[in-house]
Amino acid sequence: MHLRKRIISILVICALTGSVLFGAASGILGLQGEESFFERSHKETLYLWYTQESLTDYLNGAAAAYNEDHKVRVEPMLVSSTEYMEQINDASLHSEEGPDLFITTNDALEKAYLAGLACEVPDRRGVLSTSFFPRAALSAISTEGKKVAYPLYYETSGLLVNTTYLEEYATSQVLAETATEGEEDESRTQAAEDASGNEAEAEPELTEEQKALIEERVASFKPATFAQLEAFANGYDAPELVESIFKWDVTNIFYNYAFPGAYLNVGGESGDDVEQLDFYNLNAIRALNEFQKLNQFFFFETKNCAYDTVISEFLEGKVVFTIAGIDAVSTLEKAREEGTFTYDYEILPLPDINEELLTRELSISTVVAINGYSEHVQEADDFAAFLTCDYTEPLYTYTGKLAANLNTVYEQEAYETFRRIYDGSISIAKLLETGNYWIQLEIALEEIWSGADTNTTLKGVAETIAAQVSGEEVSLETIEVPVEETGEEVLEEGEMP
Repeated sequence: MHLRKRIISILVICALTGSVLFGAASGILGLQGEESFFERSHKETLYLWYTQESLTDYLNGAAAAYNEDHKVRVEPMLVSSTEYMEQINDASLHSEEGPDLFITTNDALEKAYLAGLACEVPDRRGVLSTSFFPRAALSAISTEGKKVAYPLYYETSGLLVNTTYLEEYATSQVLAETATEGEEDESRTQAAEDASGNEAEAEPELTEEQKALIEERVASFKPATFAQLEAFANGYDAPELVESIFKWDVTNIFYNYAFPGAYLNVGGESGDDVEQLDFYNLNAIRALNEFQKLNQFFFFETKNCAYDTVISEFLEGKVVFTIAGIDAVSTLEKAREEGTFTYDYEILPLPDINEELLTRELSISTVVAINGYSEHVQEADDFAAFLTCDYTEPLYTYTGKLAANLNTVYEQEAYETFRRIYDGSISIAKLLETGNYWIQLEIALEEIWSGADTNTTLKGVAETIAAQVSGEEVSLETIEVPVEETGEEVLEEGEMP
């Protein structure tokens, strides 16, 4: 590092001497007003490392825009994701092209910070607040009470709904309920044909009163709890094309985490406090018991529920409800443009389990960190703020990702819903001691879905993690789950509990 500083000092002296001579010459030749070749070639270079090739065009565009008006030159560098932090550490210590900034996911920030590879950001523009970013984004970039990165984009999940099916079902009900006595039999027959997917000869002419009733009925079909979703499924006369009323990838923790998520504490809100660990409690057990019951109601095998498969089935009209990530919206919109998707859809927050047990989605934030070994921390801070606050509009165009910055506007209402979901989500934890927690929980949830005892399985995960943290074997006392007597309420068709 001392050699690097000495070389830079020599270059600065040469640059200053050369700039005087070149400035005089350019004044004589009338070359002032635009950035000269000399000035461009003698800019300090900020190296920005990243691992996702899909970001290349976006980052190159951002660098080009930034380089035009600033005294430093940003150079994005695509590197292998294998042992990413180790590469950054090695290059920082032994290379002249070690990164001044790097892009990573928020779960790697504690490791980077403790190694000195991520430093507390200066935030000279004062943008790291709820005026610019959601609460979840600020939690994602925080460790040990310090903000050590800028939020770039995020991933989370929501409930994807085929609203065409809901509207058809609501229409069939309203037409049957509001038909006059002489039209009742014909309306019921027509409604049944519409609900089964048969092509009607002509669209029924609806009164304003009927339209209002249909809109109200559709709203009632959008579940606030999974108990309501079950009630809907009980009464729903599904079209012949539908194979599953509700189906999702139950093998992926990202789409399952919400079920126990409100009752799991992995490092607190910022996911960095080893003193805050609670994986095994009564509400988490109850929530996962209800999760297991969903398999009894919406039965499907785990081998047939891969995420891409389920999204394709939704696109084809075979699934009415599913749990989907942000990527699903661009997939559906592309299919609509190509004419292969003809339904209307909506993204909703995931329903709560019931009136007592809540859900809470998981989120992963991709962030821009400043290397603690960089000699250009202030310049790196300026570019990180530019990238995450000023150059967010092109992010979706280039990558299909949603910017964490609140001031980025999207036309799709689905994206605004995802933003609200993200704001209330829990960020994936940063704790080194619980690094494999997500894999263990993913396996546990798949086992619970397939019938394993919830209490025993969750207790096993908690004991394993506690042993990792403490360095010694841990045996937790088994939680006794009260046997609650519940009567099954008989519901009318389509009625919510």
